[in-house]
Amino acid sequence: MWNVDIIERITVLVQEGLTLASVLDNEHAIAKFDKAEELMKRVNEDDAKEFKIICMEGKALALKNCGRNEESNKLYKETVDIRSAMKHDDVELHNASQISLALTLLRLEEFDKAFAIADEFIDMPCYGDEIETAVQLITVAKIYENDLDKNYKKERKMLLRARKLMVPHVREFPEDLLDIQYMLANIEEQCEHSNKKAMFELEKAWKIIINVGIENISLVYAWKIPNYGTALEEDVNTEEFWLWRLRYAHVTGIAIDTDEAEPIAIHNFLELFLNLYLTQRDINKEVTVERALKCIKIAKSLSMDELEIAKAQCLAGCLLAEIGKTKETARKSARLIKTALREVKKSKEDFVPCMIAIGEGCIANYHFLCEDYALAANWYAAGLEGIKKCNPLIKLNHGARFSERLAECRKHML
Repeated sequence: MWNVDIIERITVLVQEGLTLASVLDNEHAIAKFDKAEELMKRVNEDDAKEFKIICMEGKALALKNCGRNEESNKLYKETVDIRSAMKHDDVELHNASQISLALTLLRLEEFDKAFAIADEFIDMPCYGDEIETAVQLITVAKIYENDLDKNYKKERKMLLRARKLMVPHVREFPEDLLDIQYMLANIEEQCEHSNKKAMFELEKAWKIIINVGIENISLVYAWKIPNYGTALEEDVNTEEFWLWRLRYAHVTGIAIDTDEAEPIAIHNFLELFLNLYLTQRDINKEVTVERALKCIKIAKSLSMDELEIAKAQCLAGCLLAEIGKTKETARKSARLIKTALREVKKSKEDFVPCMIAIGEGCIANYHFLCEDYALAANWYAAGLEGIKKCNPLIKLNHGARFSERLAECRKHML
């Protein structure tokens, strides 16, 4: 009974160590593995063999993560010797051990040996648990990515088999299917040189996201797919260009709502909708005043660049000016934009003259609603002067409105 209790404690320590290593808390992970190794000395060697090798592999990973490569490689080589000598009657245990061996060989940069083990799984039958088999196939497929040009047909074969096993369980394991689709798209793009086929695989992935529901999928996985789609579709004149960007924004909007948005996602979100507002006066359903205001809060909390904060302020201010009909919303809009423009004017980015011009028009709206027509006229005139430096779309969508309001101000001033 005492032996069983110790093994349970070892199990907990090893699992805690692996979790810490996965989030790069390496020093604490190593401490957990060291405690587990001490406890292993108190139990029968056969009882602790599997825990010992998993512990060694986890510790080697943590050591490598913190730059202690010599110690790491020494441990990895020991695990290769142990696993190479291990025999398992159980097929599942044998396969798991072989895959772990292949992954260790990769870390030691012994690629040909790792590929040779991976080849053993190409025609691996499903041996009971479909999910376990599919996960192993996906793991082996990732081994081939270390020399994709040479091995992509083998990788694709494994991924297609894994997908067939996973599809009936899509609601339980959507991330695994998204992983498969992402890798298939990468093969089509990188090895078959067909963006069209890659997009076909990404469309399948997006359907999985929609059918399962983004709320049921890790946002990291939900982001990966439209992010890849935006990278593939760079022609601004295509429908797909905007489609994938709006899909990315859809995921980002949910992340903003749930406080899970990363700085790069906030940046892309602001860039997209500022561009749409400036060029088309388009207020897409994905961008709301609430989300724009939250972007300001998130950008400040993440200590993002001052220009990013200013973009969020400008977007929120423009939306308030466009949507709001009261003096209070117009006042808030003007205040946000004035604050933003102080920072924007320091930047040399191409969008700056246009953002300043549109911002000045929004400030004018506030003074117009307050019936301070002389001040409003000055701001509208400044906006019209600035808009001359903008592209034709911006002039078309904003210039006429400014001119009409300026004329109306002058009537009141007579």
